[in-house]
Amino acid sequence: MGPLIALAIVALPGGIHGELFAPDGGGRHAAVVLLHGGAGLTRRGSDFRAYARDLARNGFVVLLPHYFDATHSETMGPKASERFALWQRAVRDSIVWLRARPGVTKVSLLGFSLGAFLAVSLGAEVDAIVDYYGGISELAPLPAKLPPTLIVHGEADSTVPVSEARRLAAVLEERHVAHEMHLYPEAEHVFDAKRAPGSAGADAWRRALAFLRVH
Repeated sequence: MGPLIALAIVALPGGIHGELFAPDGGGRHAAVVLLHGGAGLTRRGSDFRAYARDLARNGFVVLLPHYFDATHSETMGPKASERFALWQRAVRDSIVWLRARPGVTKVSLLGFSLGAFLAVSLGAEVDAIVDYYGGISELAPLPAKLPPTLIVHGEADSTVPVSEARRLAAVLEERHVAHEMHLYPEAEHVFDAKRAPGSAGADAWRRALAFLRVH
């Protein structure tokens, strides 16, 4: 049996709620803010909570903010361009809140789709980014400083084209930022929904854990 995991529902700044996962027993730990995608927590909530629990089992404190609370919505909806700045603020407040917790040594962002776009847009405020099928948003300026970044993307993604991953990797290369990019042939958007042994989803998660441990 792995280490016990403590779970709490927490109130974050701005009227946002979040779910906090942590290794039982306290101590000093690296932390991760986990950002869901455009479908919110209604469709893939169990997947994101499974990721959070796995991270906690691996020694991370994890905050899953309900950042759509900032726009009183459950999904991204048709007004993303109007809402993006509010979601950014909610995520930024979540980063600040988590970094201030006793025992937190560093904070990384792990984002999926819309959550990955948000993560990159706030890259200057964290120690590392794991970008699942996201990229550089046109709705916010790209930060002047970006942290070490892991990009995982399906080459057959018809929702967020793989060109977005390559574009981000090119910027990181140009800026001499430590990064890795792993592309999965024939993998579509949300390819990580299946994480059976030997699958693209399992490989991406193995790489994400390894990257977060190092950075």
